[in-house]
Amino acid sequence: RSLTIPFKGRRRVAGAVRFELERYLAFPIEELIVDFFPVLEVEGQTEVLALGVRREVLCEQLEILSAAGVEAEGANVDAVGLTGLWRDSRRDLKGLHAVLHAREVGSILAVVNGKSPVYFRHLAFTADELHSEPEAAAQQVQNSVRAFHAGWKAEGRVASLTVTGEGFTEEAQERFARGFDVPVTYEDMLTMLGGANQVLDNLEREQVRAGAEYRRPCNGWEAAIGTADCAGGGAISLNFRKDDLA
Repeated sequence: RSLTIPFKGRRRVAGAVRFELERYLAFPIEELIVDFFPVLEVEGQTEVLALGVRREVLCEQLEILSAAGVEAEGANVDAVGLTGLWRDSRRDLKGLHAVLHAREVGSILAVVNGKSPVYFRHLAFTADELHSEPEAAAQQVQNSVRAFHAGWKAEGRVASLTVTGEGFTEEAQERFARGFDVPVTYEDMLTMLGGANQVLDNLEREQVRAGAEYRRPCNGWEAAIGTADCAGGGAISLNFRKDDLA
């Protein structure tokens, strides 16, 4: 959620984010672990993008890792990991740009302003549905971009849209892109990483040898790689392993 904090200064803003977020919740703020990105400062106020993870979900996953002998140093969300990986491949990007991460369960729309994420929105359609009903998917993205523009308090408009994932047909790409008046490009982020194709080939051979049908999850490995990239000093990063879970 985008929030307006009525003053400036990161330390003061950090202390106010939970208080400002609580008014929008239908449950106690104590149920969430919260982190945020500063977006911009306008007339003595600070716009931030706040993200929350339910504490019970995070604790459950940490317990699973602990039982396997793995100690997690941090915790992040797929939206940040995917967007960070995409953003790190475009180090000279300036202004507002959107990226749609098509996934097997739902999709994620993000808008960045230069290096900073300023908007996240989870959308209901899956990668398969984008393939089969591209016009309907485009309509959801258009509505979300309009909602972003309505709340954006600085100059500029989204100048481009990138769709990440794999296996998009040319027909689906063309039908999806018709709904936009900005350039739309498509990108399989995993194949842009050194060594990725060799790893994928090895995984496929192992699955076939075991008698299983191999299908790479759409933006599945990318989310994990992107989250690790963020934790290692990438363009953007959050950490939800904090407070009493630090």
